Amino acid sequence: MEEKPSYYAIIPAEVRYDNDLRANEKLLYGEITALSKQTGECWAGNNYFCELYNVKPNAIAVWIRHLKEKKYINIEYKFKGKEIQQRIIKIGGIQKDSTYYSKEYEGIHKKIPGGIQKDKENNININNTSINNIKENIKRKYFENEELNNIFLEFLDLRKKLKAVNSDRAINSLLKTLDPYDDETKYKMIEKSIVNSWKGLFEYKPTKEELKKQKELEIQKWLEEEENE
Repeated sequence: MEEKPSYYAIIPAEVRYDNDLRANEKLLYGEITALSKQTGECWAGNNYFCELYNVKPNAIAVWIRHLKEKKYINIEYKFKGKEIQQRIIKIGGIQKDSTYYSKEYEGIHKKIPGGIQKDKENNININNTSINNIKENIKRKYFENEELNNIFLEFLDLRKKLKAVNSDRAINSLLKTLDPYDDETKYKMIEKSIVNSWKGLFEYKPTKEELKKQKELEIQKWLEEEENE
């Protein structure tokens, strides 16, 4: 994997408090700002972000598309003939009353309330709240499986939007519901609740296709055992 950038990731208030964004989309935005610091452009491909966050390529594609739809990023392509040679991500326009401005991105100033740190090496002003927000998201680890942990954080973010309280008791109850299942089933349970905008998690019931596939695998396994006897 490529070397991680040493620059700070910055998540402006406009992005940080956007309830339409998933928690991971906000982190991805911060990563793009870090990668864009030197040139104002991010050239990283989806594979880089997949390895960084340990998720599937389609998840990254969804996050990037959503950030683009919200106009937080702009995307340009370099072509070689009719084929795309490179994708370039640039930070989109931030409203003038935002708490984050950057000369590299839009040629406007940066205004940061509530305490400022300065990265002397890179001459960047850093919003303490932004850093704490990133740290808070990174340190919450409920599962060793990173992909499972990421989707669980997305689910908790959805619960906030649905006005559900993510107290320690509530989260422990959700984890207890998931506990009897393997990681793959846990992922499907959480994914189903996200898709249906449910506040809770429910017993997973396989679809007809999954039951059919499971039966086929059992038959295949039985045939293999018969051949080996």
